[in-house]
Formats: sequence, C-alpha cells, structure tokens
Amino acid sequence: MDIEHKKDCLRKYRVIKYSLKQKLDELEDLKDLVNRITFFISDEGFSPKTQGNTKENNVVKLLQAKEALNQEIQDLIEAKQEIENAIESVEEENLKVVLRFIYLNGKPVEKIAGSMDYTVRNIQYMHRKALEMVRMEDDEHAGENKKEIPGYNS
Repeated sequence: MDIEHKKDCLRKYRVIKYSLKQKLDELEDLKDLVNRITFFISDEGFSPKTQGNTKENNVVKLLQAKEALNQEIQDLIEAKQEIENAIESVEEENLKVVLRFIYLNGKPVEKIAGSMDYTVRNIQYMHRKALEMVRMEDDEHAGENKKEIPGYNS
C-alpha cells in the first residue's frame, strides 16, 4: 500500500470517531423510544398474540432498527481499532506519537513541532518515515474481501 493510501485510511479515524458518537446518541434515542412505546403498549393491555397490531409492528421495526444500528456501531468500532492498530504497528515511539497527534488528535504539524520541541521540517520527515513503517490490515490481507463500511471505505 502506498503512502497516500495509508494517509487516506488514517485520516478516516476522526470521521469514524464522530460518526460513532452520533450513532451511539442515535442508539440511546432509539432505546428511549422503544421503552416509551413498550410502556405505552403494556398500559393498554397489549397482547403479543394480536395479529396486525400496528403498535406491535412498530415495536418490532424499532427493535430491528436497533439491531441494525448496533451492527453499524460495531463496524465503526472495528474500523477505528484497525486504524489504532496500524499506528501501533510503528516500532519507534516518537514516530507513533507524531501519527497519533496528526490522525487521532487532528493536530497541525506546526503545533506538534512545538509540543515535541522539533522543527516543522523534522516533524514532516518523521511523519513520512512513520507512514512508511505503518502496517495496514489491507497490506496483510491483500486480495481478501474486507467488510465495507458505508461512507468510510475508499
């Protein structure tokens, strides 16, 4: 995998992180809605044997949506972990720090240089060297079918 492709993969981390937060919030809202609806149905004496009950159908649809959302969350967590693992594959700690600052924290090179007491040019060199050392899961599984995460896979 070339360096530009590695950069693209690593850049997805923050998008995945924010999407994950949004999906978790959505899941909490959905759980709250399911709890309110099931409470409302139980107050009316809801019977699971009733056929064609639109309230029952709505609860079933909500539960299916919850399961689909849980799967999306799991996929995002796995994608996030793959990026973290790729950064951890770099053996030199100071190079890992540069990658973490850039891709996990979104810190600009100038601020990283100041934080680490290096020149901007040194950080750019370290960044490139770290990218060369990164082992992406795609490198190890070339040719295998990887699970697609909508909006995140290139």
